[in-house]
Amino acid sequence: MKNQYIELQEKLFYITIITLPISHFIHSIKVYLGYMTTKLSIFFVILGLLVWAADVIKNKKQIYVPKYFWIWIVLLYGVSITSIAYNLQFLDYTLLNNDKLDTVMRIFPVLNNIDYAVGSKLLYFIRVGKTVIINAFFTFGCALWVYNLFYHDYKKGVVLFRNAMVGIFCVFTLYAILETAYIMNCQWGADALKAINPYLYPIAQNYGWHPPLLWKNQMRLIFPEPSNIGLFLGAVMPLAFMAMLSIKKNCKYIGAFAVAAYSYFVFMSQARTAYVMLLFAVILFTSVLFIKRKRISGNAFIVCLATWLCVVIGFGGYYTVHNIVLSNTLSSKQTIQSTRGGQLTEKPTAKSAKPSNKKVAKKIISKAIDDNLLSVASGNKRSNTARYGVIKSELAMGADHWLLGVGRENTKYYFEKYMPKENLKSGEIRMWIRQLHEKQWKSSYPMLNEYTRRFAEDGIGGLVLFVMPFFFAIWKLWKRLLYENSNLWQDYAIVFMGLVICVVSWLGNTANTFYLPYVLLGLGYAMCFGQKKQGL
Repeated sequence: MKNQYIELQEKLFYITIITLPISHFIHSIKVYLGYMTTKLSIFFVILGLLVWAADVIKNKKQIYVPKYFWIWIVLLYGVSITSIAYNLQFLDYTLLNNDKLDTVMRIFPVLNNIDYAVGSKLLYFIRVGKTVIINAFFTFGCALWVYNLFYHDYKKGVVLFRNAMVGIFCVFTLYAILETAYIMNCQWGADALKAINPYLYPIAQNYGWHPPLLWKNQMRLIFPEPSNIGLFLGAVMPLAFMAMLSIKKNCKYIGAFAVAAYSYFVFMSQARTAYVMLLFAVILFTSVLFIKRKRISGNAFIVCLATWLCVVIGFGGYYTVHNIVLSNTLSSKQTIQSTRGGQLTEKPTAKSAKPSNKKVAKKIISKAIDDNLLSVASGNKRSNTARYGVIKSELAMGADHWLLGVGRENTKYYFEKYMPKENLKSGEIRMWIRQLHEKQWKSSYPMLNEYTRRFAEDGIGGLVLFVMPFFFAIWKLWKRLLYENSNLWQDYAIVFMGLVICVVSWLGNTANTFYLPYVLLGLGYAMCFGQKKQGL
């Protein structure tokens, strides 16, 4: 008879995966439990951890810990806490939340004799330290839970993950229909999105406008912003790629459809992060194909060609939609209004009201390639000035404080000081600086690169310790992928590619946008160090 605790944990794991895309659900308890609590999936992770703890206590079960895991985690958060304590001496206590200190002193009169500056800094240390510990529990604790849950049967974890992602993809597809209709100026699409979106994330929560109720001309699915489509690619695409390798024709067709559809979502997002991640994912899959070509039913070259063809089909969908939208837009611009006999009439200009196909095609392709993909390398296109400014500022902070960093949540106090003058031209950066001046400790600026932020906050040691668990899992999975001769290599490939895509995506965002990296980390460790069953 199966352990009821295990069954409940598996259900909670499944729901955790299903709710992964809802990353900005609740903000009201953020102050108490940290920024991770904005994610809907965290509540099912917490329940999973509690049920796991009850199972361990009642049934006296062993807690399995991956190799070196405790060492990395203890050192990582030891460095973070040390960094916070060390950097207290450099903080201006007047910038901190002194209102709470006044409240504490009223409740505990014995503290009235404490130096106000010391008390402010001590309270700040407790608050930030609490957030660090709680987030460690929610992130790497989640990975440890997943590892123990599937320690004896990682295949079960892969199956649950796959089934949940199928459900998510179906939701994406249905939602994409609504967004496509909205982009094509269909009122019913806009009305549907206006009704649904407030339930997915708080509208205009940040900076007075983000996320907006409707995102003009760009697809974002159920995420707060279009770039998140690319960040979630690590969950969807590896499964779609592996489905294309199935011996079952139905699975092959479903996999091909998923690759084409998600490619369409990426192109419709017009998000540079998503474009780059899609390109990287296909190249990564192509590389894996030729490494394991002897284990593929059929020609690896044909599968590779089919994959790129699916991406092209996705671009074709994007082109078709924008061809219609742009043609209508250009046609309306080439129409003049005139009045005759008191009536308003419309009349085409000397040129044809219908723009040339070449003009439309050139504009669409140019926008997709030049404005979205190639613009990544440009320092002054779109939001690059702000993005590169943040990265430069954090690199400079880290270089000056390379040993322990400036401390968690302290980069905002150094942000303006280390910002290059040429990047101050950015309206976004000026807005962030203005808010930092106005709201002080209550404000911050976006994390646009996980690596530079870690380097700035915790120094070089903190950065290395943070990435080690992920790099170690990737290395172990790579070795299993190379030498596994059975069909199990596809399971290793799913998690391997997912983790690699996640790690690369952190160059343009934070690791904590979704729970995906920690779920994949736990599954990866279960594959490499668990006692696998091959029955499924």
